[in-house]
Amino acid sequence: MEFTDTPLTPNCARVFESGVHVVVGVSLGNSYFNGDVLRGLLRWLHARFETIDVVVPDSSYHDNLLVAGHPAAYAKRKTTRETATARSRILRSWQQAGIGASGAEHVHPLSALAGDAVYRSLRAQVVRGLAEDAELRRCCLEMSASALRSQLRGAEPSPGQVEAGLGYLEAELPFFLGSADVFGVASSVCFYHRPIPAAELLFSRGGSLHPPPSQGYALIRPAHEARPVPAEGEMQGVRP
Repeated sequence: MEFTDTPLTPNCARVFESGVHVVVGVSLGNSYFNGDVLRGLLRWLHARFETIDVVVPDSSYHDNLLVAGHPAAYAKRKTTRETATARSRILRSWQQAGIGASGAEHVHPLSALAGDAVYRSLRAQVVRGLAEDAELRRCCLEMSASALRSQLRGAEPSPGQVEAGLGYLEAELPFFLGSADVFGVASSVCFYHRPIPAAELLFSRGGSLHPPPSQGYALIRPAHEARPVPAEGEMQGVRP
């Protein structure tokens, strides 16, 4: 399976070409991340990057279930089940992709990174940015509302739900600001298969909340998906 990559900025392209490190975010409950795609993606990334780390956003998935109105017991049970399923699929795909390093050492539930000092510092920057940066806040509120509409089967979320839904962005945007620092590498690329408006905003402008030169961001998706994809509310040039 081949993939296309579109780094967002010239600096993102430089970070991508350096091939030091890449973060794969595997969303829970997302049918895109089936075994075939994961295996092909990991094999494709392994040919281009020295190190791969996979992050599974278990805690933000759990919190979004609560925001959508599901009972706590259901949210915990579903998150546990989805996380276990995703981990098994990732490790199986990792082995099938022929990556030599142990997959178990490179698959990280987000909940396991929450206590890391670097991650906590980056998250505090995001929280502060959402409070002080009107443009970023507006963008993230729109993303939160879009993600919740999907979970609510098209129903309109309440303003309180949209506000509470910012939590998943608070949890995941730190990687777009400093995954190189979180994983202790010289440079790092984060990516997704759909555009992420908040990430694109951070990388495309200046301001206090701006990724350092060591951080890259790209859209990476299967090469056969030539049609445009909708932005993620819930990342071309073919490289053989």
